[in-house]
Amino acid sequence: LDAPWLEEADSTGHRLWPVCVALARYLCADPGFVRGKRVVELGAGTGAAGLVCAALGARHVTVTDMPDALGLIQANIDRNDLSATVSTAPCTWGDEGHLAALSTSQFDLVIGCDVVYKQPARVLEALAATQLALACGTAPILVAYEFRGSLLEDSCVARDQNPRQTRAMRDCDGIHALSARLRLTRAP
Repeated sequence: LDAPWLEEADSTGHRLWPVCVALARYLCADPGFVRGKRVVELGAGTGAAGLVCAALGARHVTVTDMPDALGLIQANIDRNDLSATVSTAPCTWGDEGHLAALSTSQFDLVIGCDVVYKQPARVLEALAATQLALACGTAPILVAYEFRGSLLEDSCVARDQNPRQTRAMRDCDGIHALSARLRLTRAP
């Protein structure tokens, strides 16, 4: 695979984390939650959660991450022939230029999947501000997160900034047929 962006991007975004599978199951249990909506995924990594939203009938999905991570996401969009409904955009949380470019879209749903792990408060504050800036009106903000010990501090800022949008995830069946249709590019 000739992909110079693989050398530049943080490797945590090069794998499918278990929480993404749980989020996919959650969405598959209630496809109406994304069907027909304009969705933005923050800190997408492989872009798998956004691809699931597109497969479930989202009107359009904008998959975002740090600029150097977008190559893998675009490869996964192309591999799944979803470029008509899925696009990528750079989004460094709190970056005014990135937010200005993204704010021209009206998003009905903001999602993030395992986007934090022991980040300092300033990063969590930037994430919360980004979520709120991109959510159109009362659009839900859905964050899937695996608690890995005493990481309560990792989720407090985002949750406290927008408690009306906190939703509990549940496990469900239905991911198997969908996951078989999604093909992800593997990083070396």
